[in-house]
Amino acid sequence: MKATTKETLKDENYIIELFKIVLPYKWSILFITLLMLVLMKIFLYFVPFTYESFAILKVKVNNNQMKTEDFLRDSINSASNVGIKQEMLTLQTYKINKEALEKVDFSIQYFKKQNYRFEELYQDSPITINLSNKENLQTFKEKIELIPVENGFILKSDALGASSIFPYESEIETPYFKGRVTKQSDFSTPLYLVLNGNSRYIYEKIIRKRLIVTQVDIDANLVKVAFQDSIPKRAKAYVNALVDVYITLNLKNKDNTNSKVITFLDRQLAAMKEKLEKSETELEKYKSLNRVEPTVKSKDSFEKLSAIDLELSELALKEKLAKNLITFVRNNRSLDAIAPTLQEFNDQSTIRNIDKLGDLQQEEDELSIEFTAQYPKLISVRKQIKRVKNKILLNIKNLRST
Repeated sequence: MKATTKETLKDENYIIELFKIVLPYKWSILFITLLMLVLMKIFLYFVPFTYESFAILKVKVNNNQMKTEDFLRDSINSASNVGIKQEMLTLQTYKINKEALEKVDFSIQYFKKQNYRFEELYQDSPITINLSNKENLQTFKEKIELIPVENGFILKSDALGASSIFPYESEIETPYFKGRVTKQSDFSTPLYLVLNGNSRYIYEKIIRKRLIVTQVDIDANLVKVAFQDSIPKRAKAYVNALVDVYITLNLKNKDNTNSKVITFLDRQLAAMKEKLEKSETELEKYKSLNRVEPTVKSKDSFEKLSAIDLELSELALKEKLAKNLITFVRNNRSLDAIAPTLQEFNDQSTIRNIDKLGDLQQEEDELSIEFTAQYPKLISVRKQIKRVKNKILLNIKNLRST
């Protein structure tokens, strides 16, 4: 009990001593606290809000797909199914985002200055600028001031100073851009322009930092596509544009695969028809020359001979197809075009390798744009491409012995 009382008295003495030390500086502490609060409020005032818009996509994967005896149908269903991770990477590539940027324009952003801060106008801008060539647009480090004057406007920046007067509704060439400035409504206060450059620069500096693609759950084939922006409408518009481009691309790939399968079947049917007609003609000729009576036994024999002849024709056709496939692969042609032919051999392993090769070649194209040939990741991808091609060639060679 006495020990507890001593500890309590010791704590009270410590608090009293602390107050004695702090009390002379109370006004300084209060001033610093208020100053920090004011500075924090000012900082937050000038920082733009960030909004996020997202969409959920359901993607198909080979691992979850039911295999059937209809190999052609399986090929069609799995034509664009290359795994969830690959689909996530596809959504983040420049190729697909470039098409989305054609629908949602980030080339030029319009701002107004109000209460000492810049507010982006987006669709509420009193002017719009239609560039002659977006891909030639250069970035500019500072905001360009557009000052309305009588009969036109002036462009001004710290680096280049004030320009001459440019008219509206005419094709103009300024130190910053080339195009047509259209006046949507009257305005009297200056506007501020931010030039973000061409689509490649926009993708690297803006889109990649704001685009987030994640898997919703490790056990579900659901992918979340999110985009962050200071303008909620634009964030939503970009997500919708990206998803539309992705779906359109998948449908296009599936249509291409279906077309190749149908073309292959048409060729096969035509070849079989020709063989059957030839067999029927030879049979009728034999019957007429040898005066064969159409007994039940002879009919059965003729049917068996026709079946054997048809089977031999199929084997000869497969032999020819195998030779053509080897030539096709050695000449480094588009290997996805031979997928329908491989269905004839029920060669699912080679088809999967072709799908994998297509993914690797797409990754190679993306890396080649950004990096040199000495980039380690690019070297690794090219080695994988070579190994997969060798596997495909070896598999096709083995088809001739089956």
